[in-house]
Amino acid sequence: MNYFVIFAIIVLAFTTSIALSTIVMNQLKKKHTETWEALGRPKRIILSDRIDPDGEHFWITGYKRLNDPKFESNVELLKLFNKVFSIIILVFLVLMVGKLMLGYR
Repeated sequence: MNYFVIFAIIVLAFTTSIALSTIVMNQLKKKHTETWEALGRPKRIILSDRIDPDGEHFWITGYKRLNDPKFESNVELLKLFNKVFSIIILVFLVLMVGKLMLGYR
């Protein structure tokens, strides 16, 4: 596989993730302002540091308490997208490094 194709797929996955995250954050800000403010007015989803006021990790299960099916489905889509493309990016990076170390073109 060509290096340009690998790089293009990685860039596409990264920009898509940012776009989906922005959509989710805008929904949270517009529809659930109190929750957005309680989370520290996040600009993007960082799974490691968003504990809601009740002590529950918001992006793991807390978002389901908002009872907003559209928001919930968008968060689930973003989480799935990030999991799948993280694996794909990791595989591509390993392949790219392997090709470079072995001297293949």
